[in-house]
Amino acid sequence: MKYLLLAISLIFFHLSVSAKQRVLLLSDDENDRQQLLSLQPVSLATDTLNLVLNQLTDEFDFDVQSAPISRIEPLLNRHTNACVVNRVKTPERQAHYLFSLPIHMFPNHRLYYDASWVKINAKQLNEQGKLLSLQTLFTAKSDHKLLLVKDKSYGDYLDSQLALLNKNNTQYRSGGDYYAALVAMLERHRSEYALMFPATFFEQTRQKVQNEQLRSVAIAGNPTYILGHIACKQSDITTTFIAKVNHVLKQLYNDERLYQAHIRYLSEADKTHFKQDYRNVLQCSDNAATPCQ
Repeated sequence: MKYLLLAISLIFFHLSVSAKQRVLLLSDDENDRQQLLSLQPVSLATDTLNLVLNQLTDEFDFDVQSAPISRIEPLLNRHTNACVVNRVKTPERQAHYLFSLPIHMFPNHRLYYDASWVKINAKQLNEQGKLLSLQTLFTAKSDHKLLLVKDKSYGDYLDSQLALLNKNNTQYRSGGDYYAALVAMLERHRSEYALMFPATFFEQTRQKVQNEQLRSVAIAGNPTYILGHIACKQSDITTTFIAKVNHVLKQLYNDERLYQAHIRYLSEADKTHFKQDYRNVLQCSDNAATPCQ
């Protein structure tokens, strides 16, 4: 009898050692519930994440859930082994959460507008053709509105500019598939401006006849790129998970698959500027496993 009990104990011990560690992955994109951990190319953020996560499925059992941006942080704090994908690193967030190395690099937000009815004049631009500031949009047109995603961080620089705007000049969109909604609202003249990633705009418009009047302008002082990470509530399991993610990323920084997962969602004009940033920040970084070619 005692040998039977010993055998059962050893079986349970083996199962407990070999069992996958469960990690909750949170996203503000409702499509990620079906698209994360798939092999189908769908978007810059999802494709780059999948290159990492699909290499870790033997060690981790991922539970992918979506929620509005406003609920992400409460959910992250409520669950023990929880992480959020596509997170911009800010000083405040870094003080509370464990961040991975950069998983993807987006050409930074640009201001989009419909040139058929909204005009940006030369006085609002610097010598490089960039918008002097978001505030200049509303100096002469105090009734104009800027479309934004509710509770989203646009990076330190733009967040500081947005804080200076009159609340009457901002209009927020929440809920699922909000980027598609931003493009639709611009096309229907529901608002004059919107802040979007060029890659996101490209993803939203490439499958349809693009409105040639939708134009964009870069914003002076805004960094040319923004980095996305996985951020986790700290625990033994998430610490191990982030270490594994970082190990995979170091191998991927010089892997053509990661580069292609970025540029297939960029316009030809954006690819030209993106290539050097990608090389400097990811491919040739100290974190890359192999020397830069």
